[in-house]
Amino acid sequence: MNFVNEQFEHNKNDVKEVRSAFNEIRSEKDATNNTIFRLQQDLDDLYDRHIDLQTRSMRENLIFTGIPLHDKDEQTEQTEKIIENFMVDQLKLNRPAEYERAHRFGKEYIERNKDGSVKFATKPIVCRFRNFKEREFVRKAARELRDTGFGISEQFPKEINDRRKTLWPFFQEARRQSKKAFFRRDRLFIDGVEFFPPEKTDQKNSGVTRQQPRRNYDDEGARPKSTQRNNNGRQTKLDDCDLINCDEFIFSFKNRHKLSNHRSGGIALGYWKYLEKYIKPIETECKFVYWFTIDKRVLNLLENVFIGIVYIPPVNTNYTSEEAFNDIELELQRYSEKSDYIILVGDFNSRTANLSDFYDEDDIDDFVIDNLTDQSDYTDVYMLDDLNISRTRNNPDKVVNCYGRTFLEFCKNNKVFILNGRVGQDVIGRPTSRNNSVIDYIVCTPHFLRCISNFEVLEFSKLFSDVHSPLKLSINMVNPSFELHTTELSYQEENKIGKWKFEQVNDFKNNIDGDKIRNVID
Repeated sequence: MNFVNEQFEHNKNDVKEVRSAFNEIRSEKDATNNTIFRLQQDLDDLYDRHIDLQTRSMRENLIFTGIPLHDKDEQTEQTEKIIENFMVDQLKLNRPAEYERAHRFGKEYIERNKDGSVKFATKPIVCRFRNFKEREFVRKAARELRDTGFGISEQFPKEINDRRKTLWPFFQEARRQSKKAFFRRDRLFIDGVEFFPPEKTDQKNSGVTRQQPRRNYDDEGARPKSTQRNNNGRQTKLDDCDLINCDEFIFSFKNRHKLSNHRSGGIALGYWKYLEKYIKPIETECKFVYWFTIDKRVLNLLENVFIGIVYIPPVNTNYTSEEAFNDIELELQRYSEKSDYIILVGDFNSRTANLSDFYDEDDIDDFVIDNLTDQSDYTDVYMLDDLNISRTRNNPDKVVNCYGRTFLEFCKNNKVFILNGRVGQDVIGRPTSRNNSVIDYIVCTPHFLRCISNFEVLEFSKLFSDVHSPLKLSINMVNPSFELHTTELSYQEENKIGKWKFEQVNDFKNNIDGDKIRNVID
């Protein structure tokens, strides 16, 4: 009996050891799986970033096809001369666009006559233009090549081209149905809605396959959620039935609703009447930004200044939109084709701490820098150095939220810089809201930095907002021969209102004209 008991205890201990070893193996397996999962995520991120960097390196490139080779041993200088003549002769441009280099690449293709004889040999030409505007100057002239046998196309990495090829039949079918269809890199939009091919549709638990549009341009902005938020603060809350008349000022609005029983959101623009011929509001589809231009003559620039007033609703509200930054970016890219001078100002509801708003040289792969593009294609940070503007921002708000990271990627991808905490009187960095956070920003393109004389965050005032502090941007009037006609407003300088003095409260009461107040109320 003792032998049986001893054997049982021995077996019991063996089982415990096996179970313990099994648990250790399972823990190691789980840890290994977690490590593999994180590595896979890192690889996916690196892959996406690599494709993005490649795409941006090709942003100023166009590919020309169908142009005959000068001879078998055509030199780069000859290729560049061919491109210059092609732009004038075939594209009917009044001048050759400015470019950095052009060369042949790829396989040689033989164009033959109907009888099979060789007509000419050709290889594609890739041309890198001086900037995006010069590239667009050429690309928009491609309509002149219809029925000529020549072709012009944007250059993309192979992965992007493969995705575009997948979407191409759907693009053609949409055009045959007279629908508005266009590509944004590797994304296809049909009648304002992003299209997904059937194999990329989402399957719900019910087994029903449904196509989920990523963005609907016909109903941008408001995406109601179940959470309720009572907001009685002092913000722009108007609809299209509201009219505001103010002496010597002009107001225009982008309202969230055309007609509403409950006022909600919107963006307002106000300016002196004497500036009317120099400031032009722009109506666009995006509900998160209201654009206007300042005439280039005012600042003696080569191009008009584009300014966008931004309001992005905070997270977890009735009007939260995950696509707000993407929608603004589409319009920003459209206007960047017209001007190098662009500003965005407003409430981004983004908390960014001190994280970088540009691609640092150390973050860019050496291979990409050496083989694919110039460093300036990814970042214009050297312009901060030229203007003695700090690369790092001073920010009293040390919190980063989800919008903040998206906002920083937006700045990096579009090469715009945040002024808060690095420019003018705000070089020390001040909070822009009453709870000591920084959520209101001014960002601008590198070229506009030279036009700025000062930027500051003003003191909080309940007169203007329930939470936000005003932002003040001062711009240099670099055109001494340009005069704004302000003589009729000179009286504004004479009637300055001093600070309130409590000891004069009785004088204030005695000077109130009751008849005038009743007339205003009536």
